[in-house]
Amino acid sequence: MKYNFKQYIGISLHRTDLVLLGQAKQAVEPLGVTPEQNLIMMLLWSGVEGITQKEIAARIGRDQTNVARMLLQLEKKGFITRTQAKNDRRAQMVRLTDTGRALEQEVIEATNRYHARLLQGLTEEEVESFMRVLAKLEHNATTESAEEQSGL
Repeated sequence: MKYNFKQYIGISLHRTDLVLLGQAKQAVEPLGVTPEQNLIMMLLWSGVEGITQKEIAARIGRDQTNVARMLLQLEKKGFITRTQAKNDRRAQMVRLTDTGRALEQEVIEATNRYHARLLQGLTEEEVESFMRVLAKLEHNATTESAEEQSGL
């Protein structure tokens, strides 16, 4: 059976993700953060400071090991602090430093410019539709089918 590898949506999504990641790096790395670290910083800037590493991992959809590594790098750069939680000695509470707060404006502006460039030529309806399709794809990818559950 002949097939065209371009027919697989996962391949197209992966190729697009690689391009997007490269462009995101160009937008934010000159400011001292990687695109992955920027996810954490944007979460903290949104007002949820003082949350645990575990909560950060859940909110940005990354595993705890990678989040811990990213937090270590952000801490070394002086953008965040991690302190032991009062009620759970195993948990680390993450907070922005003054240096991390001062970075917000510039990084958000760079991120917004990048985002606006991505959406050029798209209507609001197209973006909303695309986001709905992505959500369905993610749901389908993370939900086992009845055949998979039964072991077929």
